[in-house]
Amino acid sequence: MKLPSEQREDIYKQKWQPLEASFKRLATTEPIKKEEKYAELLTNSFWFYLRKDGESISQK
Repeated sequence: MKLPSEQREDIYKQKWQPLEASFKRLATTEPIKKEEKYAELLTNSFWFYLRKDGESISQK
C-alpha cells in the first residue's frame, strides 16, 4: 500500500481483512480444496474489477 505507515494497519483491518474473510467463507462452501477455491475467487474478482470498463485484460 502506498500509504503512510501509520494508516496501513487501520486500512488493512477495516478494508482488506473483511474482504479476505468473505472470500474464505465462500471458499468453504465449495467441494474443491478450500485454498484453491479461495485463490480462484480472489483472482477472478480482481480480474472482473479490472475489466469493468470493457478493457481487454488477460487473466494471467
